[in-house]
Parts: sequence; structure tokens; C-alpha cells
Amino acid sequence: MNTPHCPLPPDWRDRLAGDRVDPPTIASWRRAAAADPEVLADLEMELALNGLLAATAAPAVASNFARRVVDGIRTGDAPRPTGVLSAAGWLRRGWHWLGPAFAVLVLAGGLGAWRWQDRAEARGARAAAELTGMATAGGVPPTALADFDAVRRLNAVARPEDEELVIALLQ
Repeated sequence: MNTPHCPLPPDWRDRLAGDRVDPPTIASWRRAAAADPEVLADLEMELALNGLLAATAAPAVASNFARRVVDGIRTGDAPRPTGVLSAAGWLRRGWHWLGPAFAVLVLAGGLGAWRWQDRAEARGARAAAELTGMATAGGVPPTALADFDAVRRLNAVARPEDEELVIALLQ
């Protein structure tokens, strides 16, 4: 605490933090701060903190750590987010699987379309077989249906119930 009545120099904390104070100066500061218990408590707290910091071992860092940090700040290098939903990071890292995934998608779509076409052809074949069966029931051979002129020349006699149905539908 630096109050107007503080007996210590205004930069005493900075000088303590920088280890630029010799023991006789610290002793004189203790004598000067003895008149104010609040200033003396601050001085003792700072001295204890500096003692703890001096006793702890320096962290192990690379010898060029500070230069790498400063270079990273200058170039704007920052760690990129690595989450799954981060800004398309999965796509940037995933080009190697995009081709095979697209191939599987095309293959599955092709097989599905082929199966659908087979079913449609089977439905058409069943419908044609039913028509052929109906035509042969009337005494017309199935080969006659291949000739459209022959189909037009068939004498189809309308039954009375068919005429009644058409009249009912038209009303």
C-alpha cells in the first residue's frame, strides 16, 4: 500500500520484485515501516511472496520459448480448434475419405435405382401377362397382340353391364 504517509519509497514493490534490494535496505525499510502496522504488514507480505517465488524452481521450457511466443504473436499463429463441429475442420482434414465415401454413395444409389427399375419392369410384365391372359381367354392368340392393326380389328362386344357402368360414371 502506498499512502501519502507511507515511509517507504514510492517504487518499493517494483524494486522488491526485481531483486534489486540488498538486505541492509530491507532492514532500514522494516525500521521505517514499524511506525505504521499496515505498511509493515504489506512489506512483510511482499517479502514472503518474493521468498516463495525465489524458492520455487523455474519451469522447464525450451530455450527458444519466448522467441517462439513472440513470433507466434507477430504472425498471428493461434491453435486451431479441433472439435468435430469446428468451422469445417473435419472437412479440411477429411479429404482422404471424401472420395471413397462418394463412391459408396454412388454405388448405393445405383443399386437402389437398379432394384427399383427391376421392380417396375416386373410390375409391367405382370400387367402384360394379365392382359395376355385376358386376350387369350377371348380366343385371341398372344402373338396377335404384337400387331396393333390386329388389336384394332378385334371385335370387342360391349356387355350391357359395361354400358350401365359408363352411363353411371358420366352422370
